[in-house]
Amino acid sequence: MFGVLTSMFVIFIFWICFAFLVGLVGRDREIGFGASLFLAILLSPLIGLVITLFSDKKKTIVHRYKDAVDLARLHEFKEEYKEAMNSYKNALFYLDNDYPNPHNNSEIQYQVATRKNEIKMAISELEFKMNSANK
Repeated sequence: MFGVLTSMFVIFIFWICFAFLVGLVGRDREIGFGASLFLAILLSPLIGLVITLFSDKKKTIVHRYKDAVDLARLHEFKEEYKEAMNSYKNALFYLDNDYPNPHNNSEIQYQVATRKNEIKMAISELEFKMNSANK
């Protein structure tokens, strides 16, 4: 009896460990860690792994607006105001077009709006500097 319980306990431990590994595979996929882990525990780690691997990979978002803002700040430091203005406008364009449907996610919507306001303020300051330099 003791040998049967020991072998069942070992199988259970391996089952949970492999299910956890399936969950780790799922964290980079649309299905996510929790659903992968749940399916691996409920069905089996092997079936959970197959389902997880058939799930689409998460889309990574490239934050191109950050590069444009950095470039604008560099131009602004060098007092190249027209180039800085173009880079800030590029950053606004990237914020408008690089994020997939931010209306469905209020956190992303808030972050995008905050960044847009920061860039618009920088553009206003830059326009003031350009007007002051022209006088």
